[in-house]
Amino acid sequence: MSAAPVLTMVAVVVAVVIVPRRRVGRRVHDAGRGVVGSIPWVDERLDRAGLAADSRTGLRVWGLAVAVGVGTGLLVGGSTGAVVGALVVAVGLPAWVVGRGDRRHAAVVAGLPELLELWARSLRGGADLHRALHDVADPASATAATLLPVIERIDAGARLGEALDRWVAELGHPDAAIVRAVLRLGDATGVATASALERAAATLRDRASMRAELAALTAQTRVSALVISLAPLGFLGVVGVADPDTARVLFTTGWGRLCLAAGLTLDGIGVVWMQRITTRVAA
Repeated sequence: MSAAPVLTMVAVVVAVVIVPRRRVGRRVHDAGRGVVGSIPWVDERLDRAGLAADSRTGLRVWGLAVAVGVGTGLLVGGSTGAVVGALVVAVGLPAWVVGRGDRRHAAVVAGLPELLELWARSLRGGADLHRALHDVADPASATAATLLPVIERIDAGARLGEALDRWVAELGHPDAAIVRAVLRLGDATGVATASALERAAATLRDRASMRAELAALTAQTRVSALVISLAPLGFLGVVGVADPDTARVLFTTGWGRLCLAAGLTLDGIGVVWMQRITTRVAA
């Protein structure tokens, strides 16, 4: 098969589908504000994965990647290779995004010790808890920016403890509960709050070190799970290139499509199952 149609298709996708767009760094999601044509759940997934792109940019990149997979498959294995290439890229790229986990949330939690130290420094400088809260809240910091809604709730009449309860619920991490306990105790007693915040920061760093060590110990298990889950797709690609007739049966006959659907379903169940096992061990 000539490469000209493939290169033409890829060029059209690049020129028409992939439109240069401004990269979006850290985004603040407002309930009353949206972007026309965006897909909220895709925006949220990309943001959680720590990728500086909105849903439209992500879908354009995904479309280009699929086109490249189709083109490469056509060059290597004909029409069957094109189907295999499209399938591998179409599934593999979203799986990679999901596999990155919640990078945004992890960055927020990782910044909690530094946030507590800044808070303690402000208290030692003579500020009270509420003044120190305004001092440390910073839109430019992923962690400190989470305190901006806390300030808004307090300004609206909520008590510090109530506002922190909402903050902990939104973060959904045990480290945030430790921060809330120290701050609520300091708000109630006003005794040695700065020292308590510094000790809490040291405790959170110790917990982070333990989590990092556990992640290192379970890294081999996670890699093994990834290899096992991707091996069927890789084998499908090899078969499509080495024996197009066998792959053609898989994609063009009813029983072949049924086997393909069953295999992909079981592979997906296996990925979810192994991910839950590794997550449970880490917890």
